[in-house]
Amino acid sequence: MKKIFFPCRENFSGAVLGIFLLLLSSSLQARGRFYVYGAGNFYLSSGSEAHYIEGTNDFPLTDAHQNYGLGFGLIYDPGRVYFGFETQYTLAGPATLHDPSDNDRVTIDTYPHAEARLILGFNLINKPSWRFFLQGGVGLSQILNPQTRIYTSELGIETRV
Repeated sequence: MKKIFFPCRENFSGAVLGIFLLLLSSSLQARGRFYVYGAGNFYLSSGSEAHYIEGTNDFPLTDAHQNYGLGFGLIYDPGRVYFGFETQYTLAGPATLHDPSDNDRVTIDTYPHAEARLILGFNLINKPSWRFFLQGGVGLSQILNPQTRIYTSELGIETRV
C-alpha cells in the first residue's frame, strides 16, 4: 500500500518553525524588524433597544469603553510593501451595560484576550527617522478564562454575564 505524504498535516509545526527561522536569517535581518508596542482599544457603544428580551437579554446596550494591551510584531520590510506577524495580549477592563426598560445600568469586567494576526502594509513615506504607512491584517482573537460572573446593577438586580 502506498503512503501519501502531506507535509501540511504531518509537519505543520516544522513548517512554521522553518518560516520563522527564515525570517530571522542573517540575509533577511537587515530588512526585518522586531517591535514591541502598547495598545489602546477603544470600543464604540453597541447594541439596540430592539435586542431587549426580558429575562434573556436584559442589558442589550453597551456604552463606549476602552481597555489596554501589550504586543509584539515581526515584519519583513523590503521597500514599499511589507508583511509580517503581530500578537497582542489585551487586559480586562470595565464596561457598562444599559437596560432600556427601566434605565438600569451594571458595570462589568470584560475578559482579557489574546490576538494573533498576519499583516500587510504599504509605506507611504519611509524616511530613516520616521515612517507613514497604511496597514491591514487578518487574524484570530481568543477570550482567555471566560467565566459566568454575577454582577449587581444600580437598582440592586443581580445579573449573570
